[in-house]
Amino acid sequence: LAGSLLLRRTGIQFAAIHKYQAIKQDLAEPDPLRLAWRDFIKQAIREVITQPELDPLTSIQRSVAERIPEHEQPAVQALLIEELRRLHEGVLARYGLRPSEFAAWKARRKLHKLGSDSN
Repeated sequence: LAGSLLLRRTGIQFAAIHKYQAIKQDLAEPDPLRLAWRDFIKQAIREVITQPELDPLTSIQRSVAERIPEHEQPAVQALLIEELRRLHEGVLARYGLRPSEFAAWKARRKLHKLGSDSN
């Protein structure tokens, strides 16, 4: 009885360890660039959204040029554009944004796009 209990306990522990290792392999490593510039990224995204009258790409390029070392500028700019594309209501708090600010920005972008499509 003690032997079967030990085997069962060992098997459960082995299964738990194996499951943990599988989950750990599925987790992505943190992006060092994203970590290094996380405060800047939050600030830049917030600036884009709270100033809907400005062109987002121009705003991003200006912020990156002013604050990021030249050798990292292309990568940080690409990261910001990707963050902006992935922005949704569920992550607004991360950027200190209100849903009304995001809605106003989206509406402005939609109007801008409609205006540029008619040209």
